[in-house]
Amino acid sequence: MIIIDTALAKCEESGRPIRVGLLGAGYMGRGLAIQITTAFRTGMRLSAIYNRDISKAHTAYAQAGVMDAVVTDSTEALEAAINKGQAAISEDALAICRCDIIDVIVEATGDVEFGATVTMEAIKHGKHVVLMNAELDAVCGPILKRYADQAGVVIT
Repeated sequence: MIIIDTALAKCEESGRPIRVGLLGAGYMGRGLAIQITTAFRTGMRLSAIYNRDISKAHTAYAQAGVMDAVVTDSTEALEAAINKGQAAISEDALAICRCDIIDVIVEATGDVEFGATVTMEAIKHGKHVVLMNAELDAVCGPILKRYADQAGVVIT
């Protein structure tokens, strides 16, 4: 952990913490929200959550101790909220993928077709992608990896 902690501390010191956009607030998404929010106090931020039922996004933040997340309906509103230091809930998954200040997308929806769509959009906009969607990885992983390599981003 010392290497990771040191790298995250450098991100924080530079004023550029890693900003994470989470797509999917089911069991795995909620667990990840809690982990990022409580274990990484410096260098990483859970900046935005999307879930098709936004009440689950509110629940994910609440379980992570964040009670004041704001709901956004566009990429511009999302960026404004994040720039103000607010936790954001997006009604549009693609807005998170297109948001210039999000660094990493975590795809945790469990839906193959939707997951492929948002992952391709994230790659197109220069985002690194973490797949927590095993079905998506099994069906499309090698194809997504090829696109990620061409775009110069990491998919894992």
